[in-house]
Amino acid sequence: MPDFIPWNSQPLDFWASKRAEGKFIDLEGRSTHYIEKGDGEPVILIHGFFYDSYMWSGNIDALAEHFKVYAIDLWGFGYSTRQPLGYGYQLYANQVLMFMDSLDIPRAVLVGQSMGGGTAIKLCAQYRERVNKLLLVDAGGMPNPRPLVGRFLALPRVGEFFLSLNTDAIRRKNLRDIFIHNKEVITQSYFENVTRFHKIKGTNEA
Repeated sequence: MPDFIPWNSQPLDFWASKRAEGKFIDLEGRSTHYIEKGDGEPVILIHGFFYDSYMWSGNIDALAEHFKVYAIDLWGFGYSTRQPLGYGYQLYANQVLMFMDSLDIPRAVLVGQSMGGGTAIKLCAQYRERVNKLLLVDAGGMPNPRPLVGRFLALPRVGEFFLSLNTDAIRRKNLRDIFIHNKEVITQSYFENVTRFHKIKGTNEA
C-alpha cells in the first residue's frame, strides 16, 4: 500500500503538474483550472462545495455532444488558486464573469450545483444579459439551515484541525452523510478522484 500523503500538504503547482487534466487561464493574477470539450452553445458547469470540476465527470462527454462545455474549478478548489480571498458567492460570480470575458463568451448557459448554484444565481442576478439559461441542482444561496456537521466544521480552527488528520474517515463520513444518497457510489476510485485536490496546501482553509 502506498504511503499516505497528508491532506493540505502539497504545493499547488507541483500537484497540478501531476494531476490536473485541463487547461489554465490567468484571471487578474489568479489561476483558474478548467475542462473544455465540445462545440456549440457555451455551457459552464460550476461545482459545489467539497468538490471540483470532477463533479461533472459523468456529464461532460454527453453534454459535449451538443454544446461547448466548460467545467471550472472555483478558487480554493480543484487546481485553481489558493489565497485568502474572502471566499463567497460574490468572489465566485466575479471569477465566472472574468472567465467568460477572457474566453470571449458573451452569453452562456450556467449549470450550478450547491455552492455553484449560489454562484450562478448571484451572477445571473447581477448580469442577466450574460446568462442564456440557468440550471440549478440542489442550489446553495437559499435560506436553508446549515447541516450540523457543517456548523461544527465552520467553528474557528475546528474544521482545519479535523480535516488535517491523517485519515480518510472524516471525508468519507462527509460524503456518506451529506453529499451522496446512494452509498454504493462511494468506491475507492470515486473517493480518490473527488478528494485528490484536497491534498493541495490551502484547501482546508478555503
